[in-house]
Amino acid sequence: MQSQHRYSEVNTLLARAEQEMSVEMDTAMHGDFNALRAQVAINDGDQDEAERLSMVALEELPLANYYSRIVATSVHGEVLHCKGKLTKSLAVMQQTEQMARRHDVWHYALWSIIQQSEILFAQGFLQAAWESQEKAFQLVREQHLEQLPMHEFLLRIRSQLLWAWARLDEAEACARQGMDVLSTYQPQQQLQCLALMVQCSLARGDLDNARSHLNRLENLLGNGHYHSDWVSNADKVRVIYWQMTGDKTAAANWLRQTPKPEFANNHFLQSQWRNIARAQILLGDFEPAEMVLEELNENARSLRLMSDLNRNLLLLNQLYWQSGRKSEAQKALLEALTLANRTGFINHFVIEGEAMAQQLRQLIQLNTLPELEQHRAQRILRDINQHHRHKFAHFDEGFVERLLNHPEVPELIRTSPLTQREWQVLGLIYSGYSNEQIAGELDVAATHHQDPHSQPVSETGRRPPAGRGTACPAVT
Repeated sequence: MQSQHRYSEVNTLLARAEQEMSVEMDTAMHGDFNALRAQVAINDGDQDEAERLSMVALEELPLANYYSRIVATSVHGEVLHCKGKLTKSLAVMQQTEQMARRHDVWHYALWSIIQQSEILFAQGFLQAAWESQEKAFQLVREQHLEQLPMHEFLLRIRSQLLWAWARLDEAEACARQGMDVLSTYQPQQQLQCLALMVQCSLARGDLDNARSHLNRLENLLGNGHYHSDWVSNADKVRVIYWQMTGDKTAAANWLRQTPKPEFANNHFLQSQWRNIARAQILLGDFEPAEMVLEELNENARSLRLMSDLNRNLLLLNQLYWQSGRKSEAQKALLEALTLANRTGFINHFVIEGEAMAQQLRQLIQLNTLPELEQHRAQRILRDINQHHRHKFAHFDEGFVERLLNHPEVPELIRTSPLTQREWQVLGLIYSGYSNEQIAGELDVAATHHQDPHSQPVSETGRRPPAGRGTACPAVT
């Protein structure tokens, strides 16, 4: 029942059993109950109570009660994770995995490996996170854990990693597979994978598809009670969609209603504060957004939340760019590009669209970027051009009129009929492309899929090792 996410029922059963057995409970049995109650407390988001109960349980439990000791150790590791103590949490989760494997407690072995992957992702070590996921997929196959809801969690974090590396088809396949795992559960359980489907559509610039998925996501949000982490992930794609569509009304309404977390000391809370800052930037509220992002960065640096720092810098870049602080924008972007050598991030840059493209074109033209950063900048620019090319390829009449009234457009063009291809070239010129960039942009659709650099580069400059498992292993 616990492994099926039926936590409230577990709590009720525990309370009833404890009441009936209170007279004859010894210390060891009391420890068993405290371990389970600690698990329920952490699932309810009560970190302090979970920490207290798990520590009491570990003091009470003899070594022979290995199952409850595994549960209590796992909860202790999760509390450390929530408090941003990632290095300690990683060590405790590795200990949990060893204990669980030794005693064949496979669902806790899987859980601890998934937690390790999440921690490594938060630290910016995405290649190491990938390797942990490979180990978890192998465990699922060997122990036939395909139907556990936890398998969806594994598929989801693989999808998030693939999305970051701009492997969108594979990311989407993992999200769909995760939804299939949960097909026999309440539809609300699919919220997180559905948010990833929206995220894939947004990275492709496919706003119609994103809106279709968002309709379902917002319906689920309105018909269920969710953990704050789940709400934060759902809000993230909603706010990015509003940014892409310029929907300030929706952003303002959301900003008025959304609660502001008390702290930002872990990557879950960082995410929700980043949503708030993104909405503020969209509304032109640069000063409060800057205060938020500065505090987020201070916390991210002190806790070594390097993936969050990478994301925060990109949002800070957009704030500086939109408020006309171009030199500060460039500084933030350069740091984000350098950090991406470690994280491998691509799509976090891509979703910022044309503002990001303009800045990357300038940096590439300056020809001062180190080799890895130059390669990444070119890759990001290609993806923005490919996925958001509808902005240039299909001009509405309003755009054409603005173009014709532009002072730098020659008189001959104003009076000459143009083909769609010629309008596209003009649009690229209007957007600030050089001749070389226009040639690359018009050619990219035909050559992109054969591009030798389409695999992500890890923090060591390597791609995920060939032959070490597919991106989203089909587990049967």
